[in-house]
Amino acid sequence: MAFSASGIKRLYGGWARGYDFKFGLRGYKAPEYLSARFHETYNCLKPGTRILDLGIGTGLLAQRFKEVNPQCHITGIDISAAMLEQCHKKNIADTLVCEDFQRQGLPFESASFDAVVSSGVFELLNEPDSVIKEIGRVLKDGGGFSFTSFSNSLLGYACNFHSEKLLKQSFESASMELNENPRFFAFRDICVNPIFYRLYSGVKNTHPFIIPDQA
Repeated sequence: MAFSASGIKRLYGGWARGYDFKFGLRGYKAPEYLSARFHETYNCLKPGTRILDLGIGTGLLAQRFKEVNPQCHITGIDISAAMLEQCHKKNIADTLVCEDFQRQGLPFESASFDAVVSSGVFELLNEPDSVIKEIGRVLKDGGGFSFTSFSNSLLGYACNFHSEKLLKQSFESASMELNENPRFFAFRDICVNPIFYRLYSGVKNTHPFIIPDQA
């Protein structure tokens, strides 16, 4: 399924004001699950830790990181100005950018973030490989990443499915070492159909440890 930029803007523009309430009723667990797992494997407690929230929306995921580390610096980027308006009202993010990052790339300097996270976005991407390359570029060496991507549902769901194999290949080409990709319950659709995501988390490592030759 191919999503157009204008279609996504219309869809989320219509959802923006009631987004948190509607997805709360559907039991949206992805931000909570992602943040909890990420903090188990990567230290984001250092003051000034720079985090990029890709597709920040209304800030549900960013809010989790601010709760754990109020002194972190969160940059949020999203294609929907209406969603960013709702996020701005919460005073969660330090910087908000409205941009079609799938088409135009990430408007940030290389190696400028300690962590890049994203929840509920990859299933809207038509070409995740180009976005992953950009993430690898803006992520510092040793920086952590964590993203969700649609896995499956019992009755079908109108979104893009990206195979684990292809995503892993994209991570590898961007020097992003995958540590885990568990499947988990994300939320229920309007028909109470359970939707499952996979979580992809790891660390960027352009200088991997190599065991020296003992010969």
